[in-house]
Amino acid sequence: MISPFMHDSLSIEEQSRIRYLSHLYVPKEHRRKGEATKLLNKITSEADEARATLVAEVGAYDDGDLTGEALAGLYVKHGFIKIQDSPLLMMRSPAPLNLSPKPTRLIITDLYS
Repeated sequence: MISPFMHDSLSIEEQSRIRYLSHLYVPKEHRRKGEATKLLNKITSEADEARATLVAEVGAYDDGDLTGEALAGLYVKHGFIKIQDSPLLMMRSPAPLNLSPKPTRLIITDLYS
């Protein structure tokens, strides 16, 4: 568990290889301390491992402290792009797999010595 309020403030629904993220809420007293970043790092990491696309509905906090557009900046930092304005929907594809082979060392010896 990343934060003491994670289970109350996060809803993820998975259908096939798409995960729908809603209600990511950090209480006012825990804001500006990296909690939302920790949550999104964990969520995006798990989605990448599962090769799942994330779709997030981003809305203003009910306390009026943060607008949807301000929160969208946080999602953009985690690789999300805006796909709809109202309601604000953002999407993130899984990170590309690193399929390049590891460098190998080829040793050639003189077979006739």
